[in-house]
Amino acid sequence: MMLPQRPLAGIFILFCAGIVMADHVVVPFWIVAGTAGLCLLASIVLFHKKTLSLLCLAATFMALGYVCFFVQRHLPRDHILYQGRPRFYRNVILEGVVASPIIKRDMFGTQRMSFTLEGRLLEISWIPRRIQGRVLVNIFRPRPFLQYGDYVRLWGKLHPPFNFNNKEGNSSYIDYLKRQGIFLVLDVKKTSAIMIKDHHQASWLIERSLRVRRRLAEVFDQYLSVSESGIMQAIILGERSRIPKTIKELFIRTGTAHVLAISGLHVGIVAAIIFVFCKLLSLPRQGQYLATIILLISYALVTGLRPSVVRATFMASIFLSSFMLERETDSINTLAAAGLVILLMRPGTLFDIGFQLSFASVYFIITLYPHLWALFSAKALAQNNKAAQYIFQSICVSCAAWLGVAGLIVYYFGFITPLSIVTNIVIIPFMTIVVVLGICLLITGVFLPFWAGIVASCLKITLNVMILVINLFAGVPFAYFSSKVMSWNMILIYYIFLVGFVAYLSYFERFRIKRAIR
Repeated sequence: MMLPQRPLAGIFILFCAGIVMADHVVVPFWIVAGTAGLCLLASIVLFHKKTLSLLCLAATFMALGYVCFFVQRHLPRDHILYQGRPRFYRNVILEGVVASPIIKRDMFGTQRMSFTLEGRLLEISWIPRRIQGRVLVNIFRPRPFLQYGDYVRLWGKLHPPFNFNNKEGNSSYIDYLKRQGIFLVLDVKKTSAIMIKDHHQASWLIERSLRVRRRLAEVFDQYLSVSESGIMQAIILGERSRIPKTIKELFIRTGTAHVLAISGLHVGIVAAIIFVFCKLLSLPRQGQYLATIILLISYALVTGLRPSVVRATFMASIFLSSFMLERETDSINTLAAAGLVILLMRPGTLFDIGFQLSFASVYFIITLYPHLWALFSAKALAQNNKAAQYIFQSICVSCAAWLGVAGLIVYYFGFITPLSIVTNIVIIPFMTIVVVLGICLLITGVFLPFWAGIVASCLKITLNVMILVINLFAGVPFAYFSSKVMSWNMILIYYIFLVGFVAYLSYFERFRIKRAIR
């Protein structure tokens, strides 16, 4: 918990504070940038005066957070928001590069394709204008020939996104798009033509990763039903658009929705499978660690580099690297380093709900779990029963994670799932088996089709049993109930209290150890 022993944790907090300040306070860019430079210089000059030097360094990192978020949020004059505003809800011609995977959804009896377009040229009244900026494109007719990286020419209506607010929480669709740098939507009608002017205009690496992802999705489609394939694509490949709505609601009501999104649990299972496979190949110890890191990074690329996946992959890579270098790592420092990497790439991710939930749950598992386990360990170890120890450990982990995300869930969604503490203990073993069988199905489906049918049958049974168990938990009274949405200052008080409680437990533990030594 002590920041001097964990410098990256302090830097992460200061960088986040700078981002939050930039979101609420408007200060000219040159003033903040100049302040950052002067504070950095002062920290070097005052190096021998430790307190003053640290204060100047702290101001530097906070100013850097402000500058990074300001640069991301700043829109140039040729941005499509400014150039397209005079023609809202009128027909325009837009050219650009397909800059995201294409998501297909069934809406009102028709199929809609959605993707992000990196704008290059906007024609208004047949007058072309060079632009930049991202646009969300909705095409209301299947166009299977469209791929990531295509340079396209589209005809449609340009307009601001509609604000689909969560009636019971504080989440907003407009805010969600703004964090991705998207301020406008282009609706392309069924009858509108689409012209592909060029191919392979985006990242070569991401294009290859998406090609692998499509091939793996085809394996699930081939051996599983539509709903089963949708669930497995969410769990293994990070494609959540095909999850049946009824299934998604079941997971939400039981507090196990995190199972459907790739997180540290999934990455940990994948890392274990890779490591075991490398061991079976009789690779040298260092080679096993290195191969696991490389394949984990490849897996993160295939799943779309979501914040939770990047965080888990980064932490796993640091952890494995420590074995290679034979050095210990600090979990809090590693978590903070992962957060800094993500925020440096896109500072606005700090306000992303998934980012906050992911880091809050991991942080409190790291800090709160050991103290909760200390309360149960004596009883569990006294029974000398591994099953009892597993149950107690699972309860501690589940409690720590639930307490860590409870405030955010109430703030954003306005509901509480107290039964999730128990549900997760039962579901996580199923989840582990499902992930292992899912990866085995992908491997056999691509390389050993003869065995794929057997693996698919085992996966179907396990997956359906898991959903049946979740359905049973959803029927338990008070498993899920709505709560009054709290303001951000109430949530802040909750987390201050929770962090203070963890700090108190840490202090009490150190005091107990010192007393025992004496």
